[in-house]
Amino acid sequence: SFSMMEKNAAVTLSDMMRKAVTDHYGDAPFAGLETCAKTGTAELGDGEAHSWFVGFLQDEEHPYAFVTLVERGGFGITAAGGVTGEVLQWAVENLES
Repeated sequence: SFSMMEKNAAVTLSDMMRKAVTDHYGDAPFAGLETCAKTGTAELGDGEAHSWFVGFLQDEEHPYAFVTLVERGGFGITAAGGVTGEVLQWAVENLES
């Protein structure tokens, strides 16, 4: 079997990403979803920034991973988090895995 990283490292990273959502970003956009994620902000030279949100659902029925980028969307969770929450809620309700 192929492995990108040691299991302990993967578990620790998953736990840290889950804690980031529950303790820092707020679980509201992801209600009912075990979302593990990290924000990112790519600052531009003109004072604006791209908003990033990267992660996955910790759910065997819906094993979705995502990367959301909103150009000139501001800081991490501001724009990309909301977009991600809407898309994930739709995917869980409408797609079969």
